Amino acid sequence: MTPKCPKCGSLIYSRRNVLCGVCGERLPPELLFTPQQREAVERDLQVLKEREKEMRRRESEALPGYDGGVDIGGF
Repeated sequence: MTPKCPKCGSLIYSRRNVLCGVCGERLPPELLFTPQQREAVERDLQVLKEREKEMRRRESEALPGYDGGVDIGGF
């Protein structure tokens, strides 16, 4: 079951934030990540950012003139 804000009933999109993204009410601790879960999420995000950075570096080396941006068809 997807957690919802007890005040406004909207879906909680981030269990890292202590406030509801819709009504701004403080969310109860049982709906939030524990400190250990929060650390694990932060580590995972950092790994993904590093992978993306490495992928972009490799692409720029493999494709002359590639800057990592979106190709919009020569415009």
